[in-house]
Amino acid sequence: MAESRFHLVDNEGVRDIIDAADSKSTKQLIKYAVKIFADYLKLITKDLQEVGELPNSELDGIIGKFYCGARKQNGELYCKKSMLSIRFGLQSHFINKGKSDIIGHTDFANSSRVFKSFSATLKQKGKGFVTHKMAITEEDMSTIKDSVDVTDPLGLQNKVYLDFMLYFCNRGRENLREMKRDSFEMHVEPTGKRYITLKDKQLCE
Repeated sequence: MAESRFHLVDNEGVRDIIDAADSKSTKQLIKYAVKIFADYLKLITKDLQEVGELPNSELDGIIGKFYCGARKQNGELYCKKSMLSIRFGLQSHFINKGKSDIIGHTDFANSSRVFKSFSATLKQKGKGFVTHKMAITEEDMSTIKDSVDVTDPLGLQNKVYLDFMLYFCNRGRENLREMKRDSFEMHVEPTGKRYITLKDKQLCE
C-alpha cells in the first residue's frame, strides 16, 4: 500500500504544536525583556545576578524606577504595548529564577502602582495607541463559535477565553494575565438582569 500523503493529527497533537510555538515566543520575550533590564542595571552599576539576590523590597524599588526610566536605544519612550511585554518578560524571568511574582505578589505593590501610573502617562504622551488588526467577519466568528463544544471541559474553557477576548479586551493575552476577580464589577439593571463590566479600563486600552 502506498504511503499516505497526509499525516493525521489528533487534538492533543495540535495543542502540542501550539504549546511549542508559545514556548518559543515566551523565551524570545524573556530574552528581550532581560536584555533591556540588564542594560538599565549597568547604568546604576548593578547586574542581574546581584539584583536577583536582593530582598523583594529592594528589588521592588529598582523595578519601579526601571519602569519609569526605560527607553529605546534612541532615547525615545517605549509604547505601552512594549512596556507590557517587557514587564511580562521580567515576570517570567524572575519566576524561573525562584523569585516571587513581580506582578501578582504583594511585595511588589509599589512597582505595580508605578507601572500603572506610568502606563497612563504613556497614553497621555501618545504612546498608548494600538494598530488594530482587521475585524473578524460575522461569518468567521459564527464558524469559531460553532466549533466550540461547551459540553467538553476544554471546549468550555475555550468558550470562556473567547468571550473574555471578545467582550472585555481588544488587545492580547498580556491583558488576560493581569485580570483578577476584582478586575470586574457586577451591575443590576432595573429589570433585574445582571451584567458584568471591566473595572480597570487600562486593561483594554
